[in-house]
Amino acid sequence: MKLAALIVLLLLGGIIVSLIFSSWPSIQKFGFSFLWTKEWDAPNDIYGALVPIYGTLVTSFIALLIAVPVSFGIALFLTELAPGWLRRPLGIAIELLAAIPSIVYGMWGLFIFAPLFATYFQEPVGNVLSAIPFVGALFSGPAFGIGILAAGVILAIMIIPYIAGGYARCLRTNAGDDERVGLRHRAAPPGKLSGALSFRSPKMG
Repeated sequence: MKLAALIVLLLLGGIIVSLIFSSWPSIQKFGFSFLWTKEWDAPNDIYGALVPIYGTLVTSFIALLIAVPVSFGIALFLTELAPGWLRRPLGIAIELLAAIPSIVYGMWGLFIFAPLFATYFQEPVGNVLSAIPFVGALFSGPAFGIGILAAGVILAIMIIPYIAGGYARCLRTNAGDDERVGLRHRAAPPGKLSGALSFRSPKMG
């Protein structure tokens, strides 16, 4: 066990060293200002990562805002409320959704979800909320269905099976005589945090 833990730490250290080594030429040329520069002009050799970083953070926030409560509701229904004959098929369906590659979700979102989102949600709702600060920015620009809000919704759909599965395992582990106490004080807070973070991280790309 100790050897396995040591191997994990060594792998993590190797990844960090590799990232620093590979990015060192960029750091030497552009400095750390690359992280907070928003201009990206390839012909003039000017690169800034602020816009992609901002988009990643906002999209992640929207996705977690949607996925966490939905996933917890699914897990609670699956472990506590669903009849016995439904639990296994529903659990298998969630596992199958989690097995779908991210690229499939992305292509589905681009060609199927985005046009529907633009027609039935972005345009009508944007006309109402566009004047609200910060919220209106999510609906700015032409209603093509391609933007931060749509990306957040697609990402939420993508990670819900992962988080729901993690929550369900956590609730099953803490099931006992006093289920409500376990759900409220032991299972829910750590399960929600670890499930959301661990299954969100691989999808940040």
